[in-house]
Amino acid sequence: MGVANSGRRSSEVSAGRSKKLKSELEASNRQLHGQIEKTIFVHRVHFETEFTALKDIYSKLAKTRRDMSSLLRPMFSVGNRDATDEEKFVELQRNFKAFATAFGAAVDAVDDNRPF
Repeated sequence: MGVANSGRRSSEVSAGRSKKLKSELEASNRQLHGQIEKTIFVHRVHFETEFTALKDIYSKLAKTRRDMSSLLRPMFSVGNRDATDEEKFVELQRNFKAFATAFGAAVDAVDDNRPF
């Protein structure tokens, strides 16, 4: 009987160790899973923030580029052929004002999103 009891105790000790190791492994897995989820969340939020910032900046830059093209190539603009120099100058001023406004908005967008 001594050998049988010894074998039973050994088996019970092994089962106890196994349960303890399994419990420790599950706790470690939960902790690692939590850390991974946190990291994924932080990266997702950072990506979305950067994407929104770049989307805003590029939309403002596109508007600036469009408005700038009316200043750089006035000969391609469709307008009144019989316009006086003063009328052409007024239109050029209007185009410049639109460009300056768009440029200011683009600069503000870049400055406002500077950390990214």
